[in-house]
Amino acid sequence: MNYPGSYFHPLKGERPGRYAIRLNANMRVTFGRDDDGATNVDIEDYH
Repeated sequence: MNYPGSYFHPLKGERPGRYAIRLNANMRVTFGRDDDGATNVDIEDYH
């Protein structure tokens, strides 16, 4: 999942257990994970 340029990273602070992947300079796909895959997938204006 960590292909070059994706900036895949776990979120910190108030959002432990969630991850983000960069879409462009401002937008991220954020999601949780469980045994079946991604959960609660959102597209967010991250900054």
